[in-house]
Amino acid sequence: MKKSFIIFGAAVFFTMSFGAYAQDTIVERPSPSVTPTPSNLTAVLERNLNLSAVSPISREVRKDSYVKLLEGQRYLWKIKWSRSEATKLRYESLAKNALQKAVELNPKLAEGYTALAELSLMGSKQDINEAIMLSEIAVNLDSDNFGGHRFLARLYTLKSNLGRGKVNSELIKMSISEWKEIGRLDPRNAEAWAFLSALYGALGEKENRIDALRKWRSSAAPMDIDFYASIMQGATELSVSAASTQLGGALLEAGNSKEALEILTREVSVEPANKEAIDLLSQALEQADETNLELTVNALRQAVFANPDNQTLVQLLAETIARAGEVDGAVQVLEDAVRKSVVGNRFSASKFQLAIGDIFAESNRTDEALTAYRKALAIRGITGKENVADDDKDFAIRVINKMVEALRKANRREEAEKLLRDSKTLLGKNNSEIDKKRIDLLIEGGKMQAALASVPDARSKSPSDVGFLRREASILVGLDRVDEGARLIENMLLHKPLKNELEILHDDFSNYLFLSSLYVTAGLEERALDSIHRAFKVSDNSEKKQIAKLNLAFIQQSFGRYDRAEKNLREILEQSPGYPIALNNLGYLLLRQNKNLEEALSLISNAVKIEPRNSSYLDSLGWAYYKLDRLDEAELYLRKASRFNATSVTILEHLGDVFRKRGKLDEAKQVWQKALTLSLNSDDSDRLKTKLTR
Repeated sequence: MKKSFIIFGAAVFFTMSFGAYAQDTIVERPSPSVTPTPSNLTAVLERNLNLSAVSPISREVRKDSYVKLLEGQRYLWKIKWSRSEATKLRYESLAKNALQKAVELNPKLAEGYTALAELSLMGSKQDINEAIMLSEIAVNLDSDNFGGHRFLARLYTLKSNLGRGKVNSELIKMSISEWKEIGRLDPRNAEAWAFLSALYGALGEKENRIDALRKWRSSAAPMDIDFYASIMQGATELSVSAASTQLGGALLEAGNSKEALEILTREVSVEPANKEAIDLLSQALEQADETNLELTVNALRQAVFANPDNQTLVQLLAETIARAGEVDGAVQVLEDAVRKSVVGNRFSASKFQLAIGDIFAESNRTDEALTAYRKALAIRGITGKENVADDDKDFAIRVINKMVEALRKANRREEAEKLLRDSKTLLGKNNSEIDKKRIDLLIEGGKMQAALASVPDARSKSPSDVGFLRREASILVGLDRVDEGARLIENMLLHKPLKNELEILHDDFSNYLFLSSLYVTAGLEERALDSIHRAFKVSDNSEKKQIAKLNLAFIQQSFGRYDRAEKNLREILEQSPGYPIALNNLGYLLLRQNKNLEEALSLISNAVKIEPRNSSYLDSLGWAYYKLDRLDEAELYLRKASRFNATSVTILEHLGDVFRKRGKLDEAKQVWQKALTLSLNSDDSDRLKTKLTR
């Protein structure tokens, strides 16, 4: 019933000439007593389809035909407003008789077939295929028949499965053809251009999608959005604002970050509550050149002035100012926000203060960042003199993690460890997140024995937390105690309590994947492959099988089986063309072999467009530009990658390689030295030492 209602609601206004009976009251009156004739639609169509044999139709007959059309349309209208099913059935029969008579009298009356198509959808026996057939007749008779084209556009779109999973590409193309006709007949029809943008998107035609979005953006917002909302599932409007937001996103995907920035900035300044536009604007800023930021800063200042309580806007303004190189100006914006909100809303004030710390940390002003973070805790009422209240615990953990990251970035690990030890008093002795952070710091600092000694106590306090057990297994493998580490995971696979079968601690699939990664670290190819094949066996859906295949490709790449790895990654992308991990991994695999470098660049660029803040993808992209000797872009993206992950040995080494190739040897040695300090792998350390001594 719901489906019928949607089609009816969307279709009822398609036909023309309602004005002839607009004065009829909506209140139902007794209908005339009729004896409906048997349906002879097929016979009528068989006669009418041979239009070349139709004799010239006199003016009188055309008039009688049009009268019948108006009569049928009047009954269609009454079906809509009738409350009783019996009355609806009577009007349906009367409408069918009148409309069939109309096309019998004048087989070339396109509006008659359009009205019959409408009846096919809103009648007691909804027949989409019949409606399509009748609409096709209407548009063949009159290529400008708006109602017929609109029926076909909507019905082909419905049958194409757009918005609901895998689409039928042939029906998508047929839908496009009909919506283009709607756009021709009504160039400002927002529904047509909105659907065309979605349909082109389903086919991956980026330029056509962008063109449709531009036309949607200049269209008039319609009153009827029910059909669009039902197909697009969640899209609730066909407004200029929605078009602008989608256009900004499409331009970002196409790599046109400059125009995306202009459009999204304008949209956010007009609609400051548009969260999707703000999120896209944030992504556009990540890709923007600093020379393009002035317009954005000015627009955001106006938006913040009009909406001073919009925390997201205030922080975005500050981040944009900082990105333009004016760190102190960005801090000033946030300090003003803290002052305005600290009395009435300490929660907002503490978040603004936290953002100040982030900006200082981003600019490598570590001590100022730590001071700002401590002030954020104080504003929230977290002083360290007593345990943190449950409501504030998540915020406290978040701030402490940021302080630790700032210290790690500055290579001040001893201070970070002390901070975590002191935090035990603040957050309670049994806080697992603090325990994990401390163990990770010990591992990063090469203190493997100390890390191993810390795990049992942490595990005893959180026995169901798989993170501690996996850390212990990883540490043991790092200490060349491979069998001991693997045995911890295998014991969970062999001795699984029935009641815990669905818990992550005893999930066979994830444990086999983790076991395979341990064997890769240990350099044991056969065991790694055996574990991944066991993961395949317990995969109970296509998503898990794809994840297992991705891990298989990683194992193959790790042991130099490049051809097999490439084959598996390409198969994954055939099934899921927009899978960012596979895009990045295949691109990086090609880079490692120094082959198909332009394809590698394209693959990795697509991954970055999907996840613009992923440091691994940014590193891969920077390295692709390095391989292509495009050093400006290489440095740009490797600096971005380092900003998101300042302790990655690989990113730092790659950035140093770029500096060396550009003749900046002092800068190269500086980042290589930092990478060496962070390195725990002997191969990495030896390679970095060689570079430093050249």
